[in-house]
Amino acid sequence: QPFCHPNLTRVSAEAHLRGQCKGAFVLRPSSMPGCLSLSHVEDDSGKVGHAVVKTHTGPERVGYSIGDSTRTHVSLLHLIAYLPTLNHGLYPQVPFPEVRD
Repeated sequence: QPFCHPNLTRVSAEAHLRGQCKGAFVLRPSSMPGCLSLSHVEDDSGKVGHAVVKTHTGPERVGYSIGDSTRTHVSLLHLIAYLPTLNHGLYPQVPFPEVRD
């Protein structure tokens, strides 16, 4: 996916997102083993935030979650589509699923 950047670090993700609009985001490796990080522009000031994306492989839970959330998403696309503060329109070629709550 175009928002996946397997070689970005936290610092390089912040540099990559500098000057981009609110809601811009990238998915990158996390410093936490077995996790990813969702780096995103939080507000109009350009502040970049980082959220840990945990991978669950069962048996009780399979999928992805943000931080300590108990909500599990079946795919990374579903997780990203669920987050309303992300600007999904930056990636029109990505078939984000419709989110049902």
